[in-house]
Amino acid sequence: MCIHNCLSNYYYSQKESFLPASSQLVEQLVRIGTIILYVRIKNVSTISIADAVTGNIFGEFAAATYCAIPLFFRSIHNKSMMQKLSCSLREYRYIVKYAFPINANQTVLHLLEGAEAILIPAILCMHGLTKDNAISQFGILTGMALPLVLFPCTAANSFALMLLPKVSDESSNVLSDHLAVTVKRTVSMCLSLGIISIFLFINYGARLGAMMFHEDSVYIYTCILSWLCPFLYLKISLTSVTNGMGHTALTFIINITGIIIRLACVFLLIPKLGITGYLYGVLISNICMSLLYIFNIYKKLNIQPDPFGSIIVPLCIAVISIFSSRIICRIVFGLIIKEAEEYTLLLTGAAICCIVYIILFIHEQSEQRPL
Repeated sequence: MCIHNCLSNYYYSQKESFLPASSQLVEQLVRIGTIILYVRIKNVSTISIADAVTGNIFGEFAAATYCAIPLFFRSIHNKSMMQKLSCSLREYRYIVKYAFPINANQTVLHLLEGAEAILIPAILCMHGLTKDNAISQFGILTGMALPLVLFPCTAANSFALMLLPKVSDESSNVLSDHLAVTVKRTVSMCLSLGIISIFLFINYGARLGAMMFHEDSVYIYTCILSWLCPFLYLKISLTSVTNGMGHTALTFIINITGIIIRLACVFLLIPKLGITGYLYGVLISNICMSLLYIFNIYKKLNIQPDPFGSIIVPLCIAVISIFSSRIICRIVFGLIIKEAEEYTLLLTGAAICCIVYIILFIHEQSEQRPL
């Protein structure tokens, strides 16, 4: 797994996304294929956890090999490449200097998030819930509502992954003007994606989630968590920007600040508001982290905020898109197709909203003067 991650990040640093992306597909195919082959050879009807772990091992090995083979052949044909890949002691110190805060960040975050997951059900019991109800509510939130809201994060994560080498390159070459433009466009894209996500989840996604999981509380949780989207996407992307600029210690400080705010809300809000207090804590935490990232990056690059272009314009486009989708759905399903399942209505409305938003957003971007 470590070799696979290192090789994938090397390709990302070279702005090559095909190999690491396809390696994930290879990993899944080998993992599933290994388990299927095992079941057929052994002729068993059930598999154990050990069998699943074996599939994971073969999948990771296949993915690492898949990434290593092209690099091996490149090194054969390009002798100077081996010299570039070898590091001196001074370079190792340089790597450790920037890698240590990131590793410390992940380690501390996992420890604190683990503590948070243990504390929430216990404090829900202090709110007056039984042990079973507390675990049930926490499970509905983390297993149903959160995955639904985090689904669009795949786009933000992919964007952030490719953003890091670009920012690192521009930062190392002292291209401050280019870097400022990249940051402004990043903030604009994240806010645009986040704003339309709020409208989509409140109008369509929350009801779809409640119907899909057959749980009414998913609707309430999703509506509250939908306001998280702009700040969550900003946090993901600006974390990559900050790391790309070499300020990994700042990332560590901001992330620890965020988790401390969440833990404070666990102790202060959950006993009074129940699980809703935790939702507010997550929202407050991400808002604070996003503002800290924006303040620090904008200050370092001397960027002037553009609330009209980043917030007002996407908000107006989102409102137009939602109303357009509702009007079109009423015309289509009210006059033309009179009998349709609610799933169909919600999915069609969401699709129309996305199409209208994309068309209007592209049109608005094309009318803007180049930065």
